[in-house]
Order: sequence, then C-alpha cells, then structure tokens
Amino acid sequence: MFNIIPKILSIFTKKTDPTAPAITEQNQPKTDKPAPARVVPTAPVKASSKTYRETVKLTPQTNGQYAQKIKPSAIVLHDTGGNYLGSIDWTSKVFYPNTTKRLYASYHCIVARDGRRTITNLDDNRAYHAGASSFKGKSGLNQWAIGVAFERDSHAEPLQEAAMESALEYIIPRMKKWGITPDMVTDHRTVSPGRKVDLKKDEFEKFHALLKKRYNV
Repeated sequence: MFNIIPKILSIFTKKTDPTAPAITEQNQPKTDKPAPARVVPTAPVKASSKTYRETVKLTPQTNGQYAQKIKPSAIVLHDTGGNYLGSIDWTSKVFYPNTTKRLYASYHCIVARDGRRTITNLDDNRAYHAGASSFKGKSGLNQWAIGVAFERDSHAEPLQEAAMESALEYIIPRMKKWGITPDMVTDHRTVSPGRKVDLKKDEFEKFHALLKKRYNV
C-alpha cells in the first residue's frame, strides 16, 4: 500500500511544460506556424545592477551551411508572442516539426522578461525576422538589419525594466560597432505597417527614449 502513495502524489503534482513555441517571422506569404502560448501577466521585474545573463545558441537556420552575410545598418525590435524558452527552441529547428518544409523564423537575440538573453545569430548573419518590410526608402530589412525580440506580447504586457536594460546591453555596443544611430532603431510595426503590430507604439516609444538617453553616456 505504501508503495503506491508516491505514484498518487505524482499525479497531483505534475507540472505542465512552460516552453510553448513562439510565433515568429516567416518570409513566406502563408505559414502553418503554431499559435502562441497563452500567457498570464506577471508582476513587474526590476532591473539588476549586474550584467544580465547572456547565452549563445546559434540557429542552424542561418549559420553553417545556411549562413548569408550582411552588413547591418539598422535594428528591428519584435515581440516573440510566446515564451522565452519556446522561442529559442523554435529557432533551433531547420524544418517544421515532422516535415521536410524549410522553416524561416529567427532573430539575432531574444530577451526574456527577467533580463536573460540568448544570442541566436552572429551580427553579420542574415536572420529571418522582418519578412516583407521597408524603412527609410529601403526594402528587405532581413538583408541589412539586426532583429531583437522581447519575450511575449507588448500589447498584452508592458516591457519589463529588466528586459529593456538587458536589450540595451546587447544593442548599444552593436550600434557603436556598426555605426547604427538611434534613428535607425525601429520596430516591426513600423517596417511592416498593416501586416505586423509589434511593438505596441507606447512601449516602443518608452524603450526608444531610454535608448537615446543611454546611447551617448
């Protein structure tokens, strides 16, 4: 009898997998991407005085045999639509699960709400994040822009302080390395109007104001 008690307890204590796949950019007109995970708003996360944890997990979609070199001159901000770990997992695939259909969905960096971030592409490797896009009279931002994604949906939840600070740690050194000025940091909503809505306008403006303040420090 005592042997079955742990089994009974395990049924009631089983947890669900928090790493549901994210909605990410695809450069084809229609996709069968999975829907984003339903997320519950969380309490604000305060910024830390320490450097945020950064890991590197380069996506095979645009590295190795699939690498295409670019010279970045802009940065495009995105929402993942789904959870941090699920988004990283989605970029780790070359084909849609259980198919031979090529997957085009990747960023250069994904930033979690708590400030963790994962680099998924080299700065000068093309990533599939902007799709059909145009900015300042020049189209096809995948060919000349770095893509940075914030976890989840800025329309449903405001950008967390920790996430913004971590994104700045990643973005500003690259702006200076590649000669990218603050006016060349934009979002998916702006480069793909009518097709994409991320970031929420107020959230982008909040982040961009902080970026301009920190850029010349």
